[in-house]
Amino acid sequence: MLHSIISKICPRWNYISNHLSDEDGRIIFIWRSPLFVQLLHQSRQVLTVEVSIPNHQPITITSVYASNLAAERVDLWEDLINLQQGLSLDLRSWLVAGDFNQIVNPPEHSSPSVQVVTTDMIDFRDTLLQVGLFDLRYQDIVNTWSNKQPADPIAKKLDRALVNYEWIAAYPNSSAVFLAPEFSDHSPCLLSLATPLPIAGSKPFKFFNYLTNHPLFHPTVNEAWVLAGIFSSTLADLSCKLKFRKSVLQRLNSENFSKIQERVIYANSLLKDVQVRALQNPSPELFQEEHDLREKWLFLRGIEEAYFKQKSLINWLKEGDFNTTFFYRVAVVRAAINTIISFLLPDGTLISDPEAMANLAVNHFKSILAPLGLPFAAVPINWFQDLIPYRCTPESVILEEFKIKSGPAVSIQKTAFYSCGLTTQEVNSITSATGLSHGTLPIRYLGVSLCSKKLSLTSNKCQVSTPRDWAAIVSYLNSVRLPKPQKKLLLIAWQCAIYLLWSERNSRLHRLSRRRYSLSLSLSLSLSLSLSLSQSEMLSSSSLISDLSLRGFDRF
Repeated sequence: MLHSIISKICPRWNYISNHLSDEDGRIIFIWRSPLFVQLLHQSRQVLTVEVSIPNHQPITITSVYASNLAAERVDLWEDLINLQQGLSLDLRSWLVAGDFNQIVNPPEHSSPSVQVVTTDMIDFRDTLLQVGLFDLRYQDIVNTWSNKQPADPIAKKLDRALVNYEWIAAYPNSSAVFLAPEFSDHSPCLLSLATPLPIAGSKPFKFFNYLTNHPLFHPTVNEAWVLAGIFSSTLADLSCKLKFRKSVLQRLNSENFSKIQERVIYANSLLKDVQVRALQNPSPELFQEEHDLREKWLFLRGIEEAYFKQKSLINWLKEGDFNTTFFYRVAVVRAAINTIISFLLPDGTLISDPEAMANLAVNHFKSILAPLGLPFAAVPINWFQDLIPYRCTPESVILEEFKIKSGPAVSIQKTAFYSCGLTTQEVNSITSATGLSHGTLPIRYLGVSLCSKKLSLTSNKCQVSTPRDWAAIVSYLNSVRLPKPQKKLLLIAWQCAIYLLWSERNSRLHRLSRRRYSLSLSLSLSLSLSLSLSQSEMLSSSSLISDLSLRGFDRF
């Protein structure tokens, strides 16, 4: 009956089923020429075949239709382990695909209540880990099964396409696509062995840590840095210096470590050849050559291990334990899994054009990283500047250090600038730039008016107006907020100024008294010596003396 159905639906196609292990024949494998299929194993839940592809290595495919019961799925896990060990599938390209009726992680269940890792999940995980299987890169939908019940909708990822490392090594561009279920409750899986990858642009520079082990690394970097210029005051200069160093490091890597696997194999073959010749004809030269080649081979082997370790991003294993094979496999698998073939938009549109994918990715990250609520492009510059309120230059740093060491800074409220011969526009510009007010003459400092003229002791033109309210000045001095030592110095300066003012006053009064005394004495003498003068002469003399006295008083 099955043969007649297959002949009608798929004429000239061949098929194999597991009817010998299950009366219902739950698994049917169909193929057509030029493929050649050989049955390897079958059970109630598994059907394993070997597929020969022209001009390619044979591949092993295991079709799975797991039971709905967890107890019966244990037999499936045992079958997979026995297959992997009995057929040495760790050395073959192995694909395991089908309905496993079991999820691996809680997020593969649509219900938010499923958050705990169950025993069935752990058994499935352990089996995959033991046989070395993992999910092939897939596209489109994540959940592949639904109960199709509107009252209680549930979706799960029950269908998978699992491969081993040998499969990825043979078909690195293979991928799986889960399509819409249509009439079934499961999503069909379409497997492609050679998915065309998008053509990428220039590869970004990646620094490999093993370059530091080369004896010429430090001299090469220093020479490149000096040739690009010693100083770099801007980010553009620094970028140019780094680009110049990038080309130098790329040349160092290509000349010494390119095709590192081939270099290791070639160094090993040279070492074996010298060892054979040293055994046949021992000589100091051959033994020394063997020693040098062994050192070179071990060095290149360590570089190879470091290279694949960095590409695999495995940090829980240390270099030097000869884990190169493991690192290489992990690096190959990561490269295959992380390759982005297409983008699926929210509206269901599938984008596979490389340029369109690049623009979509750039716009996506711009929407995430761009500032919110800024409608036009000129604002983000000011927005970014507001995030950096403290900007400085080398000159401002020096002035700031000088201010800290020299004393308090200039007080904007207590400082003014005076100008002469400037226009109103120029004065306003200075005011807006400095924040200082424009003062007017006469200049006053702590209540004392200072003359705007040039100080001249000889011409006696400097006039100092005596403060009228000493109590107000003393009160002001007490309210000044200065460090204690500077406040003391200010008080001492005022005391000295007051002392000098009063000393000058007393000195002038003393000189005036002496002058009046000398004038009165001369008046007495003149009267005694000039008794014979006439009355008119005496009056003229007295008027002269009075005039001299008044002039002296005016001078004071």
